[in-house]
Amino acid sequence: MKGLLKYLIMLFLRLFVRIFYIFPIKSNRLLFFSYKGTQYSDSPMYVSKELVKQFGTRLQIIWAFKNKKDYKFLTQEGIKLVKYYSIKRVYYECTSKICINNIGSYSWLPLRKGQEHINTWHGGGAYKRCALGEVKNNKYVKKTFNYGAKETSCFLSSCKIFSDKVLKDDFNYSGFTLNIGLPRNDCFFDQKHIDNISDKLRKIYNLENKSVILYAPTWRYEETGETIDPERILSVFNKKYDRQFVFLYRGHHLSKTNLNFDFVENRIIDVTDYSNMQDLLCLADFLITDYSSCIWDFALMHKPIYLYVPDLSSYISNRGFHVTVTEYGFPYAEDNSELCKLILDDSLENAYINAEQHLKMLGSYESGFATEKTVNFIKNKLTID
Repeated sequence: MKGLLKYLIMLFLRLFVRIFYIFPIKSNRLLFFSYKGTQYSDSPMYVSKELVKQFGTRLQIIWAFKNKKDYKFLTQEGIKLVKYYSIKRVYYECTSKICINNIGSYSWLPLRKGQEHINTWHGGGAYKRCALGEVKNNKYVKKTFNYGAKETSCFLSSCKIFSDKVLKDDFNYSGFTLNIGLPRNDCFFDQKHIDNISDKLRKIYNLENKSVILYAPTWRYEETGETIDPERILSVFNKKYDRQFVFLYRGHHLSKTNLNFDFVENRIIDVTDYSNMQDLLCLADFLITDYSSCIWDFALMHKPIYLYVPDLSSYISNRGFHVTVTEYGFPYAEDNSELCKLILDDSLENAYINAEQHLKMLGSYESGFATEKTVNFIKNKLTID
């Protein structure tokens, strides 16, 4: 019933937005949003920054946010802000030459002749099923996703399996794809940037000379299995490397996880409210995750990755994978005892080999120039005075 209601609303919106077709498309106007208007982040942010750097106010760059007042600082760069849920946002999206986001919500927005709808997608690699692969038997949600594919004119891709398999199986998409990597991941090819961001975050979180473990699980509909034990993990790392570690937890933006551990000042820290995940990955010395696409991002730096997957069997049954955990090439554990043993037995020398094999297995397109290539693609579509 819920799927049917959303489908009917989508059909109504497809008719309603045509009212704005009386207004011409502006050849230098672009509309952006990230994570449904909740953040200024991810690949749309990096593309937007580069366009502002190159063209300033010669372009009309508009960002849509749910809490517009939190992003007033962007107006100093000449960026116009609109409410995510507003008629004004619909007007600008209908009259922008290019619309860019990282989620893909174009099902209700017919692609006008001469427009580009670009989906940068918010996950690199090819791991868990999503979109059509996730909804299973809900035919109305599937119809909505199919409209979204039809109205998308360009997808960005991080790797060959995403282009060849995920786009076809999960999005029913057969249109144009930029096989160039993700703009958000260019930073991992710049060691100076990595060092600068690390220094900045160490000051923000008062980390001093401690090494950093980042725990960043993906979201799920419900929690099953054993919750991670930060104190136990810290004890193992401190013992193995004979230095002090800090445990950072970064929850997924959709997660409603009820954690069974407490945050402790200067030792176990919640960094979920820090919106730029790429910065946190630059800071981290070790990553613990599960089926999250941050595996892909972190692998680009060839740092150690451990997978904590206490709900592996149920996740396979309920969600499914394109490439399963056993094929990732990283150590994985289904409970805290296994995870501690993996950490103790592992060698840092394995990190580079594991990451390199993982990137090769998925057919990486990342080179550090995705932002430049995306902006070049966009420039060729615009008329800039």
